[in-house]
Amino acid sequence: MPNVQALREKRADELKKAAAIQEKPELSAEDLSAAKAHLAEAKRLGDAIDTFAQIEVDVSNLDKSAGRKAPAEQPSATVNVERTSISTHDRVQDNPTRGYDGVGGFGRFAADVHAFNTGRGASRELLAAAGDGLSVGLTSEGGVLVPPAFSTAIQDRMGVTSNNLMNEVDVLPALPYGVESMEYPVVNETSRADGSRAGGIQGRWKAELTEMSASKPTFKSIKFEPHQLYVLCYVSDKLLRNAPQLEQFLSTRAADEINFKVGDAIINGNGSAQPRGVLEGATDRPRVQIAKETGQAAATINITNLEKMYARMPARYLSGAKWYVNQDVWPALLSMQKAVGTGGVPVFMPGNNISGAPYGTIYGLPVVPLEYCATLGTEGDIILANMKAYAVQSRGGIDSAMSIHLKFDFAQTAFRFIFEIDGQPWLDQSITPFKGTAKQSPFITLATRA
Repeated sequence: MPNVQALREKRADELKKAAAIQEKPELSAEDLSAAKAHLAEAKRLGDAIDTFAQIEVDVSNLDKSAGRKAPAEQPSATVNVERTSISTHDRVQDNPTRGYDGVGGFGRFAADVHAFNTGRGASRELLAAAGDGLSVGLTSEGGVLVPPAFSTAIQDRMGVTSNNLMNEVDVLPALPYGVESMEYPVVNETSRADGSRAGGIQGRWKAELTEMSASKPTFKSIKFEPHQLYVLCYVSDKLLRNAPQLEQFLSTRAADEINFKVGDAIINGNGSAQPRGVLEGATDRPRVQIAKETGQAAATINITNLEKMYARMPARYLSGAKWYVNQDVWPALLSMQKAVGTGGVPVFMPGNNISGAPYGTIYGLPVVPLEYCATLGTEGDIILANMKAYAVQSRGGIDSAMSIHLKFDFAQTAFRFIFEIDGQPWLDQSITPFKGTAKQSPFITLATRA
């Protein structure tokens, strides 16, 4: 079997040669070609090291399982700096930060990985962090799985950013890895009329000695198949040397961007490789669209619009419903009045004190500014919705990794974050009420006023 240590030394030498080229003040086309050749050779050597190291581990485990003592010259733990695996359990593996505790831990981890991949050796912390099962893996391609605590921190930050709709929708249990999709049976109710509630269950009054009639519900299936949402960003080597600043930058920006894209999809997603938003599809499927008033001017909202929207929210969804508005809508709301005789009463402004804060509610329901809402005059500029009628399902947490090779010639390191999620309304069409014909829905919009 080839000498693994010699292969490691050759690979380190190739990486050092590539790093030396990187240090040049100017890079020619020949320099770039040479750097790529060194990296390719380092990758080939890394693959060989991985293979032979795994053979050693497998043989050692085979000997142990057969009740034979491993040869004395074999180490009790095989350490491979290209893809580190330790056959014994290290207590650091119980720590979700893998030993990178304290302020700037994520930044120190990233800086250590970068130093290793540019031929400057693996730090003691980095070697200790690499554990059984490749919880942290240093691959020959320069890709690195980020310790779980830092990925969790990014996902947790999604819950505290502004305009976070994930806190308001119906969040289903995350899909386990290996499960591509999940289907849920739900009651197929499109009408509250007798014989249609709960998809067909009907109660009847019974006269004496009369036969009872049976009824049964009908169901439909809703499928959730999480789609990949990614953030791929490049960080300069200069920033990598500032660990606290790097951690703040990455955890903040990645969480904000993932949160923004998820929130926008919940409202506007088209359902193609992304969640289906509440505004997607024809009206009444499931949202209800209120027509503008006759003669209503473009880019306006009036009190009659709001009254009609409120009237279409099913009573059982009123608790928890909110008005979601684009900030362009504020002037229209703040100046809106309800006519009373020859005067009027402000709809949204505290009486007798224009300097006071707005009440924050219309008809008792909170008004929430949301940047995913359309601009004033376009459908979606104001939405009356109960977001618990919208469901999302993700696949685990955020998958985080980093690599120095994508932008090697620019002295940049790539950080990749992937979050898988799907979402859609529980209803696929609006509901006909028990009395009357005006359809209702937990999602109400106002038609475009052009």
